[in-house]
Amino acid sequence: MTRDVPVAEISADLGARAESFCRAYFSEGCRQGDYWQVGDTSGAAGRSLVIRLQAQDGRKAGGWIDYATGEFGDLIDRECA
Repeated sequence: MTRDVPVAEISADLGARAESFCRAYFSEGCRQGDYWQVGDTSGAAGRSLVIRLQAQDGRKAGGWIDYATGEFGDLIDRECA
């Protein structure tokens, strides 16, 4: 039996595991304080994309922004620019 899982629930689950997700899917990046820093959404080496690893200031873990392109989103979506 399967159940329909709301996207918000999947997003929250990914956020709770943000660092392990980043280590697996963005291995060219590295932790910088409360953020994972990597080049872009393809996982390329670099520093313009940051992913929040801990919820803080009303913002959930897993939220990201690419300062080079202005794209942003969370771990469940690719972009919301």
